[in-house]
Amino acid sequence: MFVGILSFSKEDGERYGAKFSRLREMLEGAVRSKIGRDSFYMVHGPRREPWLDREVSNFGDSVVIFPVLTEAYLHDVWCHKELAAVNRLHKQGQQTNIFPLLLDSNITLAPFLDAMADLLFVETPGLPLRTISYSGLLDMDKDDVEYLDFINRTAIIVSDYIVSTEHRANKLNAHDLNGLDSRLPSQEPSPISVEIRNSRFCVAPTPPTSSAGDVRLADMHAEMLDAASLAGGRVGANHAQLFHCLQRYTTAMGTTLEELQVIRLGSIGIRLQAEAEAYFEDGRDPLSAEQRGALNALLALHGLFIRLAPEWREFIEEAEAALITPQALADAVDSVAPLATEMEKSPDAFDPEIPTTLRFVADTARKIGGTLKVAGLALVRILGNVLSATGRFLLDMARKTLTKTSDQVSDAVAKSLAVTVSGAIIAAAIPLSSLSQHFPDMFKWLDPLLKVVMQYFGG
Repeated sequence: MFVGILSFSKEDGERYGAKFSRLREMLEGAVRSKIGRDSFYMVHGPRREPWLDREVSNFGDSVVIFPVLTEAYLHDVWCHKELAAVNRLHKQGQQTNIFPLLLDSNITLAPFLDAMADLLFVETPGLPLRTISYSGLLDMDKDDVEYLDFINRTAIIVSDYIVSTEHRANKLNAHDLNGLDSRLPSQEPSPISVEIRNSRFCVAPTPPTSSAGDVRLADMHAEMLDAASLAGGRVGANHAQLFHCLQRYTTAMGTTLEELQVIRLGSIGIRLQAEAEAYFEDGRDPLSAEQRGALNALLALHGLFIRLAPEWREFIEEAEAALITPQALADAVDSVAPLATEMEKSPDAFDPEIPTTLRFVADTARKIGGTLKVAGLALVRILGNVLSATGRFLLDMARKTLTKTSDQVSDAVAKSLAVTVSGAIIAAAIPLSSLSQHFPDMFKWLDPLLKVVMQYFGG
């Protein structure tokens, strides 16, 4: 069921109430005629809080609001509340849209955009809203050619929206989603894995290294912690890139061998080595002898330690066998910026460490290029883990909606998360789609997933 809310000010309702009722009836009939069924109806609220709190949240598959833009509308608190109610539905994942009606020749769209900026959720290039104009506010009870044309134009726009929304939803079914879900891979060894926890995507805990009980490695680990602390203290924040690497390196080490994040430590070590060599060779912002000595001591220990970790040796072997071309690496790097940017906008949905790690590993791969395939594999694996975890969540949300097993109240947070997550994926969809071309074995599931996300959550 598709519901249209005719939203007008109290002042305009008192002056033009009968005309608005006729407008509602004519528009409802015209839309039903064009879509060929009675699955669209128009309402206007009784201007009471319970109507917003209860009735709006129980509307059907999609809600559209028709703000009647007049001078009185812009200053009516209730009109703001109605738009805010539909905005909440949008954030919960419900299909929504806005079709402003310019029924006063003295009013333009600009004041409405300014007054309602925080509540406008339709974002497309150019004007963010598709408006329908009719200058004869006082003549809405007459069946003149201009008014009937206005009704017809409005009905065409609304019916097109309804048909396209239904078409997008009907292309999907629960069986197809189940089949795609089964194709999504499990999390693979990489600098980070991702999981959903407390309605937020977070970095997943790393299983203990297989060498956790090795006394020799435990002793080396303690020695490396000391060396990393010394190097960080001597390098200092004045050498920002080196200092940042050392901070991330220490975090990946953990406080004990059991907390060691092997793949993450190995990939950060590659970046740390590259940054150190750049300092040594370029002579930029030169390091003192003490700083160089502390850094070299850590790198030497790291080289001995990381080669003894079975997980890192296996990761290197997989990297050497991977077909990572310069173009594949460049496309993978290009996909990170739009994805990470959207994640950073929503820290309630994404642990900030996810986009931070994505950017760090992408920057490492960009700087090192094809000289070390392990940097490229680290980036590709993180992208795979992120897309697999978020994709599985979105498929589950789509399945619940299609099978009508979603509870609107209990799933409100999940629906809001789905809107945010799908927006991040859609923002990076074009560069991400290249992964399936460059790595067909690793990402054969990606194009079907992107298609579902675009169809179902693309708005």
